[in-house]
Amino acid sequence: MTCAGGERRVIMMRRVFADAWQAFKLNYASLSG
Repeated sequence: MTCAGGERRVIMMRRVFADAWQAFKLNYASLSG
């Protein structure tokens, strides 16, 4: 595994995590009213 590949993977994971976090916050906000 090269450094470039690992870096790209980390960036992808961060983006996915950010999207999931945004969705979680939206769902939590709608649930709490």
